[in-house]
Amino acid sequence: PRYLEREFLVNYKTANIVLLRPSMSFMLLQTPDPRTLREVLPDFTKTTHIFLPINDCRNVNEAEGGTHWSLLLVSVVDGIAFHYDSLPPGNCDEALQATLKLSSLLNKRLRFVNLEDSPVQENSSDCGVFVCLHMRQLLLKRLLMANSSEKISMSLGGMKVNANSGRREIARIIDRFRKKGERRRSYVPTFIFMPVLVCVCSLLLLVTTLALPVLRAFFFPEYSDLSSRIRNHPWRDGVMARLSP
Repeated sequence: PRYLEREFLVNYKTANIVLLRPSMSFMLLQTPDPRTLREVLPDFTKTTHIFLPINDCRNVNEAEGGTHWSLLLVSVVDGIAFHYDSLPPGNCDEALQATLKLSSLLNKRLRFVNLEDSPVQENSSDCGVFVCLHMRQLLLKRLLMANSSEKISMSLGGMKVNANSGRREIARIIDRFRKKGERRRSYVPTFIFMPVLVCVCSLLLLVTTLALPVLRAFFFPEYSDLSSRIRNHPWRDGVMARLSP
């Protein structure tokens, strides 16, 4: 969700679409009274659609638990929750519970629809990739491409999903961001370096100025009695300079 938010959704200023993190969806599912989560969840006041990754883990003490992922897309404006599961019946019960919790949180009745024509995975390990690809398709090709007054189909029936290609694409995106982060860490901007350099040079100049009389007295003792020499040395015009009585 974060990638879609920062790379695409941020460019649509008028869109009121929320992509919930998996941790938030799990917290919503496991909280008896979802209304207590209003302080920690996004503000859904103007939200039109909510994406929720659904996991079948029910143990709150188990980190990264569960065996299957699916996608729940809630159209708040229509009062409908669409469930996309690539390994049916899969997370149908969990998605229904998430819909009921969200309905209570929004104080709005939501009708649950399990879309049985969703693309189906061919193994037991591609569910996460399917969720990512389904979310991108629904967000970029459906919701963000339609007019606000236009009715669009939320069915993914007939959509061809190549899990291996999707997995490679996800790996390339991760690698691109990794390299971008490495370049940022190795680059020191001049607007950061120059003030530091100026401060260091100023400090060295101040220390040198303060230490100069001491160093001169140490290395050239014959010039150490500076005040007496000034008092007793006549200038060319015969006027005596007195620095002290």
